[in-house]
Amino acid sequence: MSLKEALTMGLSFTQLYQTSPTFEFNSKKLENEHHFKRALIDRIDALSKLLAKR
Repeated sequence: MSLKEALTMGLSFTQLYQTSPTFEFNSKKLENEHHFKRALIDRIDALSKLLAKR
């Protein structure tokens, strides 16, 4: 496939990926990572507030 052909193909790969199980898995993985980091930040914040009161 030439570069010209590749550039004129369109974005069908993106649509194909977004409907795949891999996309769903990666989305959930990122969401779980976000929740974990948020919970960790909340705990650190609570500890820092507790220590600041001492």
